[in-house]
Amino acid sequence: MAEKKKYSYIKYPYSRAGWISFVLGILSALMTVTVVIQAVRSSGNTGIFLASVGFSAVVFDIMGIVFSLLSLSEKEKNHLFAWIGGGLSLLSLALWAVIVLV
Repeated sequence: MAEKKKYSYIKYPYSRAGWISFVLGILSALMTVTVVIQAVRSSGNTGIFLASVGFSAVVFDIMGIVFSLLSLSEKEKNHLFAWIGGGLSLLSLALWAVIVLV
């Protein structure tokens, strides 16, 4: 009986820093949405806990961008999750900039 051939549709493995960037991007986006929803519900009267969650979201955004850039410097790796994580982090950070400036 003939042996079955195995095909890999992913040419390069995903980069580790890209996975970290992806997770940080999702976490920061979820924290940002949570803080915005709670701030709207309470008419802007949020406590110190939500302020600390917002600050953590900004820190996670910056870390996500850094890990995304580190991932893009890795050679012969798939950078899909780095692009997605970096995009989420940039979008969330831009939302925080709009919130602070307005």
